[in-house]
Amino acid sequence: MQQSRVKEGISGKHFKFKETEEILYAIENLKNSNIKPYPECASWAKEKFQQEKVWDNYLKFYLSLINKRQ
Repeated sequence: MQQSRVKEGISGKHFKFKETEEILYAIENLKNSNIKPYPECASWAKEKFQQEKVWDNYLKFYLSLINKRQ
């Protein structure tokens, strides 16, 4: 059994594969909120998976989608 890469509600949130609209909605809600529900998630992921470039590219990709919608 494959271990989950996200601890739901602790290190992030699970999304169905390719659910970009749901992901964008969650990002926009967090972006427009003062709440930081997963303050350690980026550092946790980078430390756990040691793939800074992968995570940074995910961030750039979704931020670019958000910027296109505005």
